[in-house]
Amino acid sequence: MIGLIAGFLIGGVGLNLGGAAYAALGGSDSVPQHPSLIHFLQQMIARSAGMTLLGVAVGVGSSLSTMSGKSIRNGAIGGLLAECSEDFSSIFCRLLLRQ
Repeated sequence: MIGLIAGFLIGGVGLNLGGAAYAALGGSDSVPQHPSLIHFLQQMIARSAGMTLLGVAVGVGSSLSTMSGKSIRNGAIGGLLAECSEDFSSIFCRLLLRQ
């Protein structure tokens, strides 16, 4: 139960930090007037950074119930790797499907 509540609360913090990173890296939720590959890559990199922060926060929050530094570290690494791999595979799939 502690992991669920901590994951929810810290995940909320990660969501806010991720949104701030997305905006700071030039992410936008509006449709561009003149879409280009550079704009697409900028959006995907901003999205990857934002979602990675969320994944790390949820990983840390869910492993807090163990109160073990090793477990918390592994939760953070797991969240980081899961979100990075998901976002970068999404970039490559979208680029391949675009051609």
